[in-house]
Amino acid sequence: MKKIFILFLSLFLIGNLSCENGSREGDSKIISVQKLISISPQNMEEILNQKNIPHGPIVFGYDAYKVVYETKDDFGEKVIASGLLVVPVLPDIIPEEKRKLYSFPVVLNHHGTIFQDNEAPSYNYMPADTSTFSLISLFTGIYGFATVFPDYIGYGESKNHYHPYMIQNSLAQASIDMLKASIDFCERNGILVKRDTYITGYSEGGYAAMATAKRLQEKPELLINVKAVAPLDGIYDLENMGLAVVSQEEIKYPAFIGFLLYAYSKTYPEDVILNQLVQEPYATIIPTLFDGKKSAVEINSSLTSKTLKLFYPQAMQDFALNPKNPFRSKLKENNTDNWAPKFKMKIIHCEHDDVLPYQLVEISFKKLVANGAEDIELVNPEKVFSSLVDNDGWSHKECAPYAYQLAAKWFCILERGEDSCR
Repeated sequence: MKKIFILFLSLFLIGNLSCENGSREGDSKIISVQKLISISPQNMEEILNQKNIPHGPIVFGYDAYKVVYETKDDFGEKVIASGLLVVPVLPDIIPEEKRKLYSFPVVLNHHGTIFQDNEAPSYNYMPADTSTFSLISLFTGIYGFATVFPDYIGYGESKNHYHPYMIQNSLAQASIDMLKASIDFCERNGILVKRDTYITGYSEGGYAAMATAKRLQEKPELLINVKAVAPLDGIYDLENMGLAVVSQEEIKYPAFIGFLLYAYSKTYPEDVILNQLVQEPYATIIPTLFDGKKSAVEINSSLTSKTLKLFYPQAMQDFALNPKNPFRSKLKENNTDNWAPKFKMKIIHCEHDDVLPYQLVEISFKKLVANGAEDIELVNPEKVFSSLVDNDGWSHKECAPYAYQLAAKWFCILERGEDSCR
């Protein structure tokens, strides 16, 4: 155990890359930063033990901050957005003279689909049974990453703006601006973080992670070194997803489709016109559902699961047969599998996902390889954890903790080596 600790410590101390002397070309526009809570390493270890979560010889505490910053929406308009920054707190076991040498790598995590504003990360920093805290425990408490959680436009400080659901430009922009703001805050306040960034996210967050990684590859002037990307149980070919939806009689989770229709009608009002695609009463109902107050259950119950009752039949037919259909064209425009990643990528997706089909992700994986991606892998958690899976496999919701475990451990191995990440 002592040898593992020494190795873990030495790997943290190597390569202090705080970028204090680097170019400021990619500086952010920070509005404010508020410290929310500080959890000691001792308290974090107690929490992990209470929850029977295995961990290594070092457990980190954390300081949580709400970061408010400026970004832009799809119309180029300024938006005041927010997110959660979580920075590790070093345990007492680390000598005082070595504490100033620490430099933390960063994980940029994109959250999945949420409908209520109070589900956004910047509200969920306390030790509790929330998905955000479970990821704080995993990435920061156990593995010692500084973790950045964008709320996205439409939540937190920007809750009065509609959320651009599954629209790559503003998802990537808000996430990158949050990352820049977080790194800039750390660098200006003596918190040593690296610009080595690992990118992940689940469901909508998997899509957002892919969009963000693509944008960062296109923008080297931002000085963000993407070490690896792990999109989790997302969808990356929206056009194919749309074709799959209109080919089916039933929509399992109509709230997701309603959210997509609403966001696209707001972002592309001349191309996606609700009352030309969607039948009444749903064309009138949809704009009232996504106000950040209604739950997924409420939204699902307000819509129909019958495809032929939701959409006009002629609209479905044109979507299916006409590649130039305006809605279909906008979905295609937002595909995120039409590039060649130059960094390591591991797409993690459960084969029995009941919301986002594994088969569509296989198609996207093959497209990325055909585009020239070389260091890329498609991983099915149900095979990795086969002894834990029943005959029905894991649903979209059930897959999440296992997908994140694979991503976090992979990031740790890349950063510090396998011996430090058991």
